[in-house]
Amino acid sequence: MIYFVLVKTLYVIFSCHSFDCSNPFDP
Repeated sequence: MIYFVLVKTLYVIFSCHSFDCSNPFDP
């Protein structure tokens, strides 16, 4: 499960370059 958390974290970080970071976990 830890692997999923790491991938999710990276996804959020990279998503912040193109999307609003106010709520990065909101799909």
